[in-house]
Amino acid sequence: HGGISKARNTGILKSKGKYLTFVDPDDIVHDDYVEYMFNLIVKYGTKISSCQHTIYFENGTVKSNKLPVNESVLGSHDWLKY
Repeated sequence: HGGISKARNTGILKSKGKYLTFVDPDDIVHDDYVEYMFNLIVKYGTKISSCQHTIYFENGTVKSNKLPVNESVLGSHDWLKY
């Protein structure tokens, strides 16, 4: 009953794997989402991977948040910028 932040923190504390992902109840992900994100980590030798997202509003408006290229390795400052 502590909300999503408490649930995530509890999950992190109880996790035993090397990687975590967070998918909210209102998120829709592709069937290969976890595999794809993991493969990016392996391919580029990074510690984290993140992906683009698209927001679908109830009024039918769509907002895409896309990086300038499909795949890229960014430093933390550039990642936060995008």
